[in-house]
Amino acid sequence: MKALTVIVPAYDMADWLPRALASLEPPPPSLEVIVVNDGSRDGTSAIAHDWAARHPGTCRVIDKPNGHYGSCVNAGLAAATGRYARILDADDAFDPALLPDYISFVSTAASEPSPPDVLINDVEWLAPDGHPVRQVRHGLPCDFGMDALLARADAISMHALAYRTDLLRDIGYRQTEGIMYTDTEWYTLPMAAARSGRAFPFPLYRYQTGRPGQSVDAKVYAANVAMLLRVFESLASACRRPAPEVNLAYMRAQLIRLGRLIACICFFNVPRRQVTADLAPFLAGLEKEWPEVLEAIDSMRVFTWSPWPVRHLRLWRRHPVLRGPLVAVLRLYESLVRHFRTR
Repeated sequence: MKALTVIVPAYDMADWLPRALASLEPPPPSLEVIVVNDGSRDGTSAIAHDWAARHPGTCRVIDKPNGHYGSCVNAGLAAATGRYARILDADDAFDPALLPDYISFVSTAASEPSPPDVLINDVEWLAPDGHPVRQVRHGLPCDFGMDALLARADAISMHALAYRTDLLRDIGYRQTEGIMYTDTEWYTLPMAAARSGRAFPFPLYRYQTGRPGQSVDAKVYAANVAMLLRVFESLASACRRPAPEVNLAYMRAQLIRLGRLIACICFFNVPRRQVTADLAPFLAGLEKEWPEVLEAIDSMRVFTWSPWPVRHLRLWRRHPVLRGPLVAVLRLYESLVRHFRTR
């Protein structure tokens, strides 16, 4: 059995996939790579199959109809043979200099009588030109429990996590298919069952920022608010199920994090005529079902780095007559501040 399965979801990633796969070279014997081609229309499949042919016994390719990110993760997990499983997005990469040490770290964990449920690594963000712009250092002890992870919930991302594959299968983990943004499910839903973790305190994962058309681009977010809302409901449903309180607290923290993102996207990025239609029912639903999420949204201050830290969403929610002018004024204010800050 392999120690680690790396699932690489790929849709029209011919320009980026070679770099991702190169970061896995030379692949150690304990590594399994599953590239899931999500109905790509470019050369993604050919690139993946060529790499698999050059690395037999390490890489497999799954060609499937387009079903979005979650369907790729589900297909990869169904085929995984590694003791641990993780995701590498096709436009990102690992640090090849750290890969041998990371595989050794995973292999050691996998060989233990009671292997940890979660493995976490640090993350490096890269600018479009490849220069590092940020490092996410989690600062966790070597061996940690859910209480330590809860304290760092705001910093956890898909890029940091590998799970014990049997844990994912035991809970019947599946990501929502047909939509984007299900990476949030990856760093939230399995945590209901996690009990123990181990830290690899080095920036293994290199996250590429600033790519045109990236799903986290504000314009792409704005066009796909409905998908964010579906993921929110997926997380909310999980938070209603029984689990240890510390696990639920971590999951609720991620629910709050996503709720804040949705509120900000609706306020600042969707077309102005659409703001009320998207934001009002979302906040009204929170008031009824998730008051703690609404309280967290109400407490947000617009532009905490500016001289005018207004709790804009609370003001917008409580004063319907001001909603249109408030959105217009704060969007103008945002554009002016960003203009002068980047000059």
